[in-house]
Amino acid sequence: MYEISLNQNEKRQVLGVLESREDLEAFLEAMKNSLPFNGEEDSLYLDPAQLKDYQEFSFRGHILPLSRFAFASLDPIYLDILYLNNLSQKGEGYLEGTTVIENYAIPNEEVKSYIEERETAYSRVKTSLEKMGYHATRSLQGSEDGEAIVLENGPFGQWYFAALDPAFVEAVPKEDRDLEAFVRSFLAEED
Repeated sequence: MYEISLNQNEKRQVLGVLESREDLEAFLEAMKNSLPFNGEEDSLYLDPAQLKDYQEFSFRGHILPLSRFAFASLDPIYLDILYLNNLSQKGEGYLEGTTVIENYAIPNEEVKSYIEERETAYSRVKTSLEKMGYHATRSLQGSEDGEAIVLENGPFGQWYFAALDPAFVEAVPKEDRDLEAFVRSFLAEED
């Protein structure tokens, strides 16, 4: 199922749900043919200045009234499409979709392995840094860039080493013999 809404800044108007991908495609086609949408399917938006004082959008007998007066500013009005898992039906494993880990969307079926890899990467890098005389900790959880490895006694007091993001986790070498050079390359970037 797909939930369809119009969003402008903090204002959200839920239009309804569609049961299938085919219904969604028909709905999008009808909207694009009758309303002044801009952008691509994954970022469709309306320019409020292009809306009339009053107009209607009709889809399969449902009429949606639209008015330029319904939106407080001239900021774009985005069409949001949210896939909803139907939990009333028997499941077949992981829910379709993603889980956000520190601002990064991880496919649900990969969350467990990603967390395990992330924790292993942190532990290995921390151990390597400590062998070099640094005190490494975790910090900045919930920040815009997400949790990071922070060094406590570097040349600048407390300083940022690297974000614990998917790119960093993937880049940490699997072989211990390559880990020290990898860590030193990050330290060299800070000099």
